[in-house]
Amino acid sequence: MFHSCEQAIEQKTDASRREVETPHDSLNYRVVASELVLPWEVAWGPDNWLWLTESSMNLRRIHPETREWSKVSIGIDGLTGEHLYDHFMHGLAFHPGFEKNKKLYISYILIPITNDSTAYLSVVSLKYDSAKQALTEPKYIIKDFSVENSYLPGGKLLVHDDHLFVCGSDEREDGLAQDTSSIGGKILRFNLDGTIPIDNPISGSPIWTIGHRNPQGLTITTDEELIGYEHGPIWDDEVNKIEKGKNYGWPIVSGYCDKPEEDSICQIINIKEPLIAWTPTIAPGSILFYGHNRYQEWSGKFLASTLKETDLRLLSYSGNQMTEEKIYLDQKFGRLRDLCMSPDGRVFLITFNQIPAKHPVNYRPVLDTSFSYEVLVEIWPKNEYPKIPLKGK
Repeated sequence: MFHSCEQAIEQKTDASRREVETPHDSLNYRVVASELVLPWEVAWGPDNWLWLTESSMNLRRIHPETREWSKVSIGIDGLTGEHLYDHFMHGLAFHPGFEKNKKLYISYILIPITNDSTAYLSVVSLKYDSAKQALTEPKYIIKDFSVENSYLPGGKLLVHDDHLFVCGSDEREDGLAQDTSSIGGKILRFNLDGTIPIDNPISGSPIWTIGHRNPQGLTITTDEELIGYEHGPIWDDEVNKIEKGKNYGWPIVSGYCDKPEEDSICQIINIKEPLIAWTPTIAPGSILFYGHNRYQEWSGKFLASTLKETDLRLLSYSGNQMTEEKIYLDQKFGRLRDLCMSPDGRVFLITFNQIPAKHPVNYRPVLDTSFSYEVLVEIWPKNEYPKIPLKGK
């Protein structure tokens, strides 16, 4: 069954440095899967199935039409035991040669029971065995990177131009985001085999950019620009144009260089300012550049999901400026975690409402209580009906 929803909202944004009102426009949706378990990332697989990461190291394959699903086991030792409080599977990305080599990348986070404010990030490549529905032959790219007093040390992955990009977070105001001896608070760039590219900014280091607080979204435009979507503290959530060797300010500067005390600092260390920032914060989920002509309303623009504001935003981009155009799905599904696009331009999103008890968050109520559980949905603009979809293998 297909649905549409329509509401209105007034939203404050820093984008134009004034309060603006943006209308809420209709969006159609189709539920593909429900009752998911803390899903974090959804990706369109080379096999034309949707692949989805969940907590407790679950990995699902879901057929986008039949809704059939299967669990993929992960052959990594040492992920369970009394010494751990929990483990969360986060990022997922496919090797461009997956159809031949069956390789993909995942990231996951371990949280010790003795100190649940410290998390450990790992990034690993594995090989997919379709007959056994299993990931095998793990090879670590990052192993148990620790950030003290930070619940999310990163983990968003993106494969582009034969390189693997990894988001490393450090939310501490006295943290290591400016320290190039640490991968915390950085966006990292590796070769696909896990080695360090010789053209990275710092010889022998995976660091691509520094000064990040908590980047949770990465996407590529048709002009080959890398765009990041990042949590600020209690102000200045950001969208950034990620450029080689640039400094994005944290914890010295958050958001724009718009305070007198920041002006000289920004010039001295050459801070790269965001394309757009939001205060009050919206809590970024995921960002997707829609580089397809299937849906003209979205073509050449960005879709950005939010957690705290529980909505989906349409952003346009020209030069070095980004503008918020529309808001969709306000409070419809609750917290919107991740987005992905199929090769033929279909768009899917997942929700993330069941927060672990030890880490509660406050967010706006879900208007439709039938979606208080986690769902995977396909979405499209109200006046543009989906064409015949790709068939899953």
